Amino acid sequence: MTISAFITVDLTADYDETYSSDRRELQVLERVPDGARVVVDIGARKWFNQDTAIWLHRHGDRLNIEITGRDPDVVDCLVRAARSGLKAAS
Repeated sequence: MTISAFITVDLTADYDETYSSDRRELQVLERVPDGARVVVDIGARKWFNQDTAIWLHRHGDRLNIEITGRDPDVVDCLVRAARSGLKAAS
């Protein structure tokens, strides 16, 4: 028997100037069981903040995190930043 978990994190809304909306949405990662698949949807965003990359990096070793969005360059940038824990040039 295989039992797995799947959750979606919606970051499609424009974040506020303090980026608190991203932090609020990403806090759910603390409660997601190990090995779960997590899809982070950034929608049409053209940028992200370093905190977003750090949150994703922090959980990348225990979760299967996928990042989806409309701009392949921004998705690539966030994937690289989340892997390293640092913000890449966007």
